[in-house]
Amino acid sequence: MARIFTSKQKAIELISNRINELNSYQNFNHVAWKARTVSDLTEIFGPASNQVFNAQRLNFFEIVTNENQKVIENFRQLLRGYVEFIKDHILDAPVKVAEQIDWEKQYHEMHSIVIQKSENFDSLHKIVESRNSEIDELELEIERLKNNVFQTENVTPLRLWRFFINLPWESVTIIGGVLAATFGLGIWLAHLLKL
Repeated sequence: MARIFTSKQKAIELISNRINELNSYQNFNHVAWKARTVSDLTEIFGPASNQVFNAQRLNFFEIVTNENQKVIENFRQLLRGYVEFIKDHILDAPVKVAEQIDWEKQYHEMHSIVIQKSENFDSLHKIVESRNSEIDELELEIERLKNNVFQTENVTPLRLWRFFINLPWESVTIIGGVLAATFGLGIWLAHLLKL
């Protein structure tokens, strides 16, 4: 299907104006007329169209001769052919009927959307608050663990004492047994080697 870039009525009007200007012999400037015609055809059919190319190929002669009359007639026939082409192949644009806007309905729809977004925001705010409280609790737990867990840096007798106090009794007895066994093994080995 053929396509133009302006309305059908405007395209026919532009081309008809160029045809009418061909008929005026007084003050006819063929350079300005051709430039305007090519510009109008470019607006109607697009810059890479055959119609624009065909109009650019036709040239007037600088000296007024009978050949210019032939060129004018060629332009006239070419432009009339474009008008007929537009009439035959381009559909009229459908007339758009102004649509009634129901402002009250739109207001209620927007109002319900705002209320829904507000409820979503409130629920998200509650989730963020609960996550923040969880983060605070976890930070406190991490701080407590840092204070109670054995750390190799800044080892002091007080920290060792706190470490052993906070251990469960089963762990203390196992650690005590291992230390006593190691100490006893060391004494036995020293006795065997007679050190």
